[in-house]
Amino acid sequence: EEQELVEERTRLANAEQLRELADEAQIALYEGGEERESALDQLQASVRALSGLARLDPSTEGLRESAEAVGYQLEDLSGSLREYRDRIEFDPRRLGHVEERLALIHSLQRKYGDQIEDV
Repeated sequence: EEQELVEERTRLANAEQLRELADEAQIALYEGGEERESALDQLQASVRALSGLARLDPSTEGLRESAEAVGYQLEDLSGSLREYRDRIEFDPRRLGHVEERLALIHSLQRKYGDQIEDV
């Protein structure tokens, strides 16, 4: 329980930064920006070039297929990042509850032993 509470406290205390980092990763993968294309846009350009290559040399068809598969993985990853970002919420009450619970656990550890199993 202690480890789960520590991880939850870290997530709650850093909710804003987690959301920003997830946004940054998702934008780089899928949306791009004013200064650069997304990874998916760049990969699609590569797939187009590989399609031309495969038309001229059919032995390279596997390369095009691999690049297309990576594109699908990027789309899945981007969707997963969006879902993760949307689940992040800052709940000060929950953070307070988690910190109280951890304080109780630490107090019991000082009294009965360092290992949670001792408590």
